[in-house]
Amino acid sequence: MTALHALRFGLGIDSLTSSSGAMSGALDPVHGMYWAWQSGYIHFKLEGSTKYAACRNGHFRFHLGGYRYPFNSWRERVLAVPDADTLSVQLDLAPFIKAADLVHSCEVMSPGARALELVQMLLPQFTLRP
Repeated sequence: MTALHALRFGLGIDSLTSSSGAMSGALDPVHGMYWAWQSGYIHFKLEGSTKYAACRNGHFRFHLGGYRYPFNSWRERVLAVPDADTLSVQLDLAPFIKAADLVHSCEVMSPGARALELVQMLLPQFTLRP
């Protein structure tokens, strides 16, 4: 029996941290999750290839983020904790890939309306399972 009732986490880096510029440790730009001081940190990155993508060699890249209005994409998710000894956070990428529409769009590489739309679609796909 668990004493936890909910798991709360953020997707991305909050605007205060982002506006502080590049940092060290896990937030060090060497890890490939920082665009530049104007754009901030990448909150979610998905890259790959598929024969269904209308991109050069079937490659796609989605680097989602943004910390400035109106494209602040930091989001918080709260998941109810089921009564179990072992839990795993799962992410169902199928709805995200469908929404990304790889037949017509191969990449999102900067903050903007499309990045924000995809982040909002992605967040509900996180679940907590025993």
